[in-house]
Amino acid sequence: MRLVVFSHKVCWRSAQSPTGWATDGGFVFHMQSLASAYDETVLIVPVVKNGKSQGEVWFTDDHIKVIPLREPFGSGISRKLLFPFWFLTQLPKFISQISKADVIHAPIPGDIGTIGMLLGPLFRKKLFIRYCGNWLAIKTPAEKFWAWYGEKFTGKLIAFFCTGGSELPPSHKNPALKWIFSSSMLKSELEGYPQKKFDFSKEFNLVMGGRLIEEKGFGILIDAVGLLKTKIPNINVSIFGDGPGRKSFEQQVDAKGLREKIKFFGKLNSNEVHQLLSAADVFCFPTYSSEGFPKVVIEAMAHSLPVISTPVSVIPFLINSERPAGLLVEKKNTRQLADQIGYYFDNPSIHLIHSKNAKQISMNYSLENWVDTINNNLNKQWNTEICRLRDIKK
Repeated sequence: MRLVVFSHKVCWRSAQSPTGWATDGGFVFHMQSLASAYDETVLIVPVVKNGKSQGEVWFTDDHIKVIPLREPFGSGISRKLLFPFWFLTQLPKFISQISKADVIHAPIPGDIGTIGMLLGPLFRKKLFIRYCGNWLAIKTPAEKFWAWYGEKFTGKLIAFFCTGGSELPPSHKNPALKWIFSSSMLKSELEGYPQKKFDFSKEFNLVMGGRLIEEKGFGILIDAVGLLKTKIPNINVSIFGDGPGRKSFEQQVDAKGLREKIKFFGKLNSNEVHQLLSAADVFCFPTYSSEGFPKVVIEAMAHSLPVISTPVSVIPFLINSERPAGLLVEKKNTRQLADQIGYYFDNPSIHLIHSKNAKQISMNYSLENWVDTINNNLNKQWNTEICRLRDIKK
């Protein structure tokens, strides 16, 4: 069987990659997981000439083929206005690939994923859509369109997965919509990180990562550490990731005299991220952004790290269940965040219980479980026998 994926994820050629292709983030892991169930997987993605080698992730599965698209013209509103003209220039590639597909996958949000979502039914192809935004916070016109489309047309040839989780189904209008979690780790990796032992008498290490923007809560964490530097003199924070807010956050650190306490590591590859997590005691994520299913939270939990976060999207479902694996704080509440960090420092026995729970919960969220869940749902809906043909490459 042949899977064709329409995605806006920018990729590039890499001399270091065994397949010659690379990108960043968790896209590679998801695509190679899906590819394990197909004879050939084709990625229709925009390709740039000079990708960023720092933090790049290589495609290693030679069953994956990349069909390069020219990047859409412009950015912001100009991209939206010029997109129809760009679409016409790329249409022959879309038609050529979609006509040879057995199954089409359209990850959204994203304009190129939307193309796959719309063209698939026109060619009478099996289509599964994966909504990767926050399904519980549908706000923009585009988000409302994707939600309407999913609730209106899911069924028969069209399957729809909402990234997230809840005890309630994603939609009361159409029960065919299903929840799907997100992951970036194989079962062997989740099992490979042993239950950690902690000793706060030497250092108390916090870690946080993601795109460096205000809405992720980096500034809230910096302010909270400023409140704690006297109470917890051995507190340290590692921040990984990059983004437009980095300079501002670094200035905030300097203004509060925390240069020796808070370190910025920039954009890291997967192995480097796990090195930071393995050295930490608590993962902080005081986001007030619209999150889907933040994979970094599961990665932290796999390292036995309790999570202090806000009640955003699926996070309460992950860490505040019958087996608590973390603590929740109000959005933008610096004092409460500082108090909860201090609570773990003052109560190592509670921290240890939450740490063990975090490790156990993370085991449910492997890439193998992720792709098997998708395939099992597709098989029920389409009466097919899609299954993993080979091990997932990473």
